[in-house]
Amino acid sequence: MFRHVATLFRRQPLPACVPAVEPKDAVDLRKYATPIGDQGNVAIVAFAWTHATELVTNIKTGSSPRLSPSFTMLQFQRMQGDAKDYKYAYAGGDRNHRRPGSREVAH
Repeated sequence: MFRHVATLFRRQPLPACVPAVEPKDAVDLRKYATPIGDQGNVAIVAFAWTHATELVTNIKTGSSPRLSPSFTMLQFQRMQGDAKDYKYAYAGGDRNHRRPGSREVAH
């Protein structure tokens, strides 16, 4: 799944000002984060991706509409080729399903 997503985006060079930025020990991003939500049955990757998108949008524009983790899950399923409908996406799909040739990642 992630290799396919990576092919959708081309790597961009960093802005010229980046080497001049002085690194800090910590960064507090709480002011950009959306409120804590209930993940429900949605897969953690869809939930995390959705909230990361909201966070980045808040940083870049100052506000972000609330996005739907179920919609994100449906898009992941479409990329994998196993999408059915929103109800299936909300349920997290078939959590035992793996694409042929894919490997499980040990945590």
